[in-house]
Amino acid sequence: MSYLFRMILLLLFLLLANPFNVHSRILRSTTNSNVHSPQQNFDSIEAVARARRYLKKFGYLQEQLDHATNNGNAYYFDKGFEGAIKKFQQHYNLEVSGKLDSQTTRFMLMPRCGVPDHLHQHHHGGFSNNLIKVTSKFAFFEGFPSWPGTKRNLTYSFDPSGISVMPQEIVREAFKLAFSKWSQVSPFKFKEVQGDSDIMIGFYRGEHGDGEPFNKFGPVLAHAFAPIDGRLHVNGYTVWSIKDPIQEAEDSSHNKNGDSFDLVWVAMHEIGHILGLDHSNDEDSIMYPFVEPLKNRRTFSVDDVTGIQVLYSLEGRGYAQYSSAMGTRLNSYHLLIVAIVCLWVMFSFLDVIISVLLDSD
Repeated sequence: MSYLFRMILLLLFLLLANPFNVHSRILRSTTNSNVHSPQQNFDSIEAVARARRYLKKFGYLQEQLDHATNNGNAYYFDKGFEGAIKKFQQHYNLEVSGKLDSQTTRFMLMPRCGVPDHLHQHHHGGFSNNLIKVTSKFAFFEGFPSWPGTKRNLTYSFDPSGISVMPQEIVREAFKLAFSKWSQVSPFKFKEVQGDSDIMIGFYRGEHGDGEPFNKFGPVLAHAFAPIDGRLHVNGYTVWSIKDPIQEAEDSSHNKNGDSFDLVWVAMHEIGHILGLDHSNDEDSIMYPFVEPLKNRRTFSVDDVTGIQVLYSLEGRGYAQYSSAMGTRLNSYHLLIVAIVCLWVMFSFLDVIISVLLDSD
């Protein structure tokens, strides 16, 4: 057996004996020149106070541990505040410095969902076979709330007390599409009704009854509540679009940059909360909390589908899109194995041919 043949055999053995570890991809978002606000300039002396409020709002700085603010000095950069910054940076795969550097402040200004990031509820398990282990980044709310088994046909309606931000038929079309996406990967079916419903959708400006007011210059685009609350609230100051590809807004009267946001993308994200999923820190996920202006995202990641099916114990029950999504990811590695085997066979054949030719000489 030739030396080359032995090396290929050894490589194949090592490949089969040591499974790959494939982790969900977490990327740093690129700088978006459109993401800025004169109301939230982190270069000012208000930087620490604004960042402190942000970290409190989104679950990184606990009120009882915020000694600086409790003592009347929200501008003080103490150890608790530094630790909160580090948690935020680590969670979103930024450089962990504990400082309000430019990349961290850009993230804090990015448009996003208003639901806090519940760091302690992230799922660190994974799915594996004899070759591949896939680690997921999806998360659940505290206590893992979910809809009871008797509630698989959910109704939704639109709050008549909310404001109108676009023609109602366009809003209905956007949410119908978003709900249909979740129906394809979960046990739920959704139907629009008038009046009382399981899910109530509304567009609002300012205070609207839940203690989380929308404002014109803040980063929050929408928020929703865990099962079985059913409230889904959308920021009425935001300029929305359902076009794919999305286009710059013609009416920018309520938007500082004239940027449009994909209502279907945001609706899919908030419906995920309604069903029980918390934020994922996989940047490809629908449940990733940050939303880019003038961009569409209407396809679930493997992480999204795995999360909803783990929550409702659906693994292996024939939801084809889940199997195909995972299969696409795994088969790329299987193809590597096949390629190596083919090389092995080819070099084996060449080794035999060369040996025969040398023997004939």
